[in-house]
Amino acid sequence: MGYSKIDELIEFPVTLMDAYLFTHMRIKENEIIPEFKKTLELGRAFSDQNVISVIWHDNILKMKGGRVYGKILEFLTSQEDVKILPGKDLVKILK
Repeated sequence: MGYSKIDELIEFPVTLMDAYLFTHMRIKENEIIPEFKKTLELGRAFSDQNVISVIWHDNILKMKGGRVYGKILEFLTSQEDVKILPGKDLVKILK
């Protein structure tokens, strides 16, 4: 969560990743939105570095777990304080 900046290099550690959530944490599809809510609340607590990085692989979209991607996007876009940006656009903002 957050990011690291050293000179001109900005690193965004992975906060949430599909494979980790469904494989290692064994989260079920119906538990994914509450997990995103919890993570957003943690991110909001870091007012100076409130960046969350999400990796959702395209090959999982039709697999168990991956099917909730649309619901995740609906949830994230319903949040007034959330912006979904590619990393290159976020770097421009942070510089």
